[in-house]
Amino acid sequence: MVSAASLLQYVLPAQHAGIPIEDMCNIIGVEPSALYDLEAYYPAPVVYELAREVVNRLGDEYFWLKAPSPELVPTNNLFFYILFQAQTLFDFMLRAERLYNYFTDEVSPSHRLIDDHYFYLANFHRPESEVSPYRVDWWFSITRLSATLFAGEQYKMTEIYLSSPFNSRREVYEEYFQVPVRIDQPQIAVYVPRSNLDLPNIRNLCDPQLEKLLMRQLKGRAHGKSQSNDFLEKLRDILRQQLPNGTPNLDAIASQFLMSPRTLQRKLSEDGTNFSEQVRILRSQLATQYLGQSEFSISQIAFLLGFQDSRSLTVAFRSWFDMTPSEYRQRNAT
Repeated sequence: MVSAASLLQYVLPAQHAGIPIEDMCNIIGVEPSALYDLEAYYPAPVVYELAREVVNRLGDEYFWLKAPSPELVPTNNLFFYILFQAQTLFDFMLRAERLYNYFTDEVSPSHRLIDDHYFYLANFHRPESEVSPYRVDWWFSITRLSATLFAGEQYKMTEIYLSSPFNSRREVYEEYFQVPVRIDQPQIAVYVPRSNLDLPNIRNLCDPQLEKLLMRQLKGRAHGKSQSNDFLEKLRDILRQQLPNGTPNLDAIASQFLMSPRTLQRKLSEDGTNFSEQVRILRSQLATQYLGQSEFSISQIAFLLGFQDSRSLTVAFRSWFDMTPSEYRQRNAT
């Protein structure tokens, strides 16, 4: 699900490029006034459909890479306002990780500190083969732009990491961002010098009391979304417990919610997903988590994920990440 505020981040650049806002609302099936309903949430595919249609109308495959511009980063938008209340770039990045949880459950950025560098990872919740390349374009571009607006030109990206579904964008990315791009990576990420994390806020917009008030309001507005998230989290907890017993059964899981399989599927459909997708997402997330722990063998991981044997895990893992579990573990260790 994505919030109306997140949806606006796609509508405004397209409107700036000359596409009437009414046309875009027709594409995604909402009234223009709904875009400003702070309590409204929409299925993630709505964003993908809008991004694709805008590219088709403008005839520019890389529109979403070039779309972010300073005047289209609205500091009166609650998401960006709270981001720009941070004191340092590290605080800025941590806030972004938290805020994404309020505005969307489509992607959950995270960070990793390794030696003298900082990794900022996208973590899209859908299988990467289903993630729109335009969504990836936007994520990289808006991440760099907002960090530059926060910290100034001292902010530098060292490298960009692309996973295999997006390898074809390498040359364009290298030309646009002027940094090396690594392909066939386990995850989509930005590679930044660790020293950047201490960069101060050049805007000096900090108002701690106002920020506390806004965060309380934001949590209240996210209540409806959190109910949906609570259901999905409960489902994933149950699935996680069932995985060692084999591939989870829809009928058995539905019975634990005291509902019919049909009702469970309908409820998931309202959240823009389905039972099989939730099993696939959980398995792929747990697989990368377990592979990062050297005490688990590939066979043990296959068991924990409900596969019959390590070969079945390898086939599934290759479909998710275009590499084997062993290759992923070796690259991640490197």
